[in-house]
Amino acid sequence: MEKIGRKSHSGFLRKSSLFILLNSVSVVWEVGFTGIAARLPEGQYATSLALIRLFFIVIAPVAAFQSVVSKEVASYTVLGEFGKRRYFVTRTFQLSTVLALVTMAAGLMLSPFIAARLRIGTVLPVILLFISIMAYFPIPAFLGVVQGLKRFYLLAVLQSLWGSLRLLAGFIVVIVLSQGLSPFMAGVAIATIVTSLVAGLPLRQVFSCPAKPVGRKEILQSFSLVIPVIVTLFCVTVMKSADVVFAKSFFSDSAADAYGCAALVGSGFFILSAVFLVMFPLVSEEKARGGDPIVFLVKSCLFVAVFSSIGIAVTIFIPRLPMYIVTLGKAISGAEGLIQRIGFAVVPVILINLMAQYFLAKNQWRFLPVLGAGLLMQLAAIMIFHATPTGMLNAIIAANALALLGMLLYTWHDHRLYLSSNNENSGVTD
Repeated sequence: MEKIGRKSHSGFLRKSSLFILLNSVSVVWEVGFTGIAARLPEGQYATSLALIRLFFIVIAPVAAFQSVVSKEVASYTVLGEFGKRRYFVTRTFQLSTVLALVTMAAGLMLSPFIAARLRIGTVLPVILLFISIMAYFPIPAFLGVVQGLKRFYLLAVLQSLWGSLRLLAGFIVVIVLSQGLSPFMAGVAIATIVTSLVAGLPLRQVFSCPAKPVGRKEILQSFSLVIPVIVTLFCVTVMKSADVVFAKSFFSDSAADAYGCAALVGSGFFILSAVFLVMFPLVSEEKARGGDPIVFLVKSCLFVAVFSSIGIAVTIFIPRLPMYIVTLGKAISGAEGLIQRIGFAVVPVILINLMAQYFLAKNQWRFLPVLGAGLLMQLAAIMIFHATPTGMLNAIIAANALALLGMLLYTWHDHRLYLSSNNENSGVTD
């Protein structure tokens, strides 16, 4: 038992580095895509960023399907219950389709309001946004199947496919054809549709045998963690993206472009959040063995703290470097001062997400009120302190710091309860 524990601990940094390296491939495509978006006419650049952030906010809940589907596909495969595996995947795909259609209908109704809020003269870019969202809805379930089948190389390719196709579409539309926002969003929609079709191809292996019905109770048990995961993903995604959406409403086009550029630099820090992909199963295993999984959370937080400090130093002392990277060499007026502060707003959200994933791995979700309170504090800061981009960003930094403090206190309290429970059990045994 002790030997297994040491092996898990010693491989943690190596596995974390590997996941972050794989995740960086997608980030490269994302940087290229946003750099091309920076070539859109003034004002349209910030609008495209706001639409893309809105995309990620809306699709955040369905990302939970990947974890659930991966777990169930792997379990049914090991047990040889291939009929149940097909039935479960089919039901999940049906659910994704229904959610996609409902979201599309809601998007069509809200398109005029969103277009007016973002000061877009036509609803077409918003409609194209929701077409992209509808096409994306089944992708997490498809990736979950690939992950559950342990086809990890294919999984890595599929995870980066969407980014590479969007980069290609953006290059053709903006650089080659010199088109504006609506054709740009049409390219995003086409890239998403193609990704969904390609990601669905591996399902042929799952559908190669007859389906065997799975009981409703068993399906509900499989999805019992979905709601906490969805709430967590939604809260974290809004904390990552809401400021960019509101910046387009509150500030002038040039100021919104500057804030959007700084936010893109901040997105680079989220490469480090991939460490939770390694932490999640290790925490579950350690808990199942009756050990103390807090060590993996501590290691994850230290990992993020060390590498993010390097990034923060870069943004403080040479802010032009990350600005030129995310815009592919284009200078954005007013962005440098915001870039120098952005790391202090982003890193607390990464650490909050790590703590949230830690509790989800332990099958706990009582932390959700703390996470929700942090989200509300950030939104309140945005609404109250938006006179200038710098003032709003400073308020976000303060709100996120308080949210992080709340999660730290909750984690400390939870661990004290764990130690107290173990001491009581040890006393009874003695």
